[in-house]
Amino acid sequence: TSTRGGMLGALGGLAMGGLLGALLFGGAFEGINLFDVLVIGGLAAMLILLLRRHAATQPAYAGGPAPGNREMTSFGQGRALRPSIDEAHFLEAARNIYLRMQRDWDAGDLEDIRRFCTPDIAERIAAEMQQGHGHQTEVGMLEASIADAWIEQDAEWVSVHFRAMLREKTLDAQGHTTEDKTAEVNEIWHFRHEPGSDDPTWYLAGIQQVERPL
Repeated sequence: TSTRGGMLGALGGLAMGGLLGALLFGGAFEGINLFDVLVIGGLAAMLILLLRRHAATQPAYAGGPAPGNREMTSFGQGRALRPSIDEAHFLEAARNIYLRMQRDWDAGDLEDIRRFCTPDIAERIAAEMQQGHGHQTEVGMLEASIADAWIEQDAEWVSVHFRAMLREKTLDAQGHTTEDKTAEVNEIWHFRHEPGSDDPTWYLAGIQQVERPL
């Protein structure tokens, strides 16, 4: 068993299991089903926010606001201003999003991935797809919990801690398996939404690899 792998494993330690799969389209949060609370759109930037407390973690995708002096606290503790979300609903949607993005990665469906990614992350994923390798990924155990949530001047954030077990196959151009491994994923995904925006989408703004349990 190795740590990490899949789609984002090739992108600096972020497994495809490190990519959020968004099952939602257009106006998530508008009420089609439990996924509507969470149209998570992206896989990009805020990963460094937790580094101060978790010094042993390794960032996967950077690009968000600087960590400054903000320290991570448990969900529901320590901050007066928090996004108004249904935690259980948000997590259920996040798990399904995770699985969708995994399927998109295996299928090479960059257009679907772009619906939920920041431009920076979409370009990183596109560059990795151009390597020409095929992928088949099975998601075994998948757990999700909210690690943090807060509001800044121009954005509201929710951090989701994912733990998963993946079986990942890498395929050559003829479809033959060149690598078959089991990978453990332990990551925090940071989702961003613009307060007051007509866009209901929460975009994944960063993914952070966790080297020790939270």
